[in-house]
Amino acid sequence: MQGVSIYVLPMAGRDDSVAILSLDASQGLDLERLFGDDGGGMGDIFDPDTLQDLNITRLAFDYVDDRGKSIATLTLPTEVLHSNDDMDEKEFLRAVMGRIDIPGLVREVTK
Repeated sequence: MQGVSIYVLPMAGRDDSVAILSLDASQGLDLERLFGDDGGGMGDIFDPDTLQDLNITRLAFDYVDDRGKSIATLTLPTEVLHSNDDMDEKEFLRAVMGRIDIPGLVREVTK
């Protein structure tokens, strides 16, 4: 899919890996297609079996706006994605680390 890149990198000194998902509107990312009914073909990367097969224990997301500026970078353990029934919103937010450019995010959603 245009504007989407996925990198899987081994973690230094460990047996597991991190998957980095770059969502780049400046490269033609279409969020409606990505998050539409069919997921734009992205559903497999979040499948627990796929994550386990690739030994991915951490996910990172970077969203780049249409001007090429990174406005949100988040990372979380993969187990958090599949335990949403077992944790409340506060626990989920404690598991997520990252940075968000609030003014940039506001510009992005109000244009």
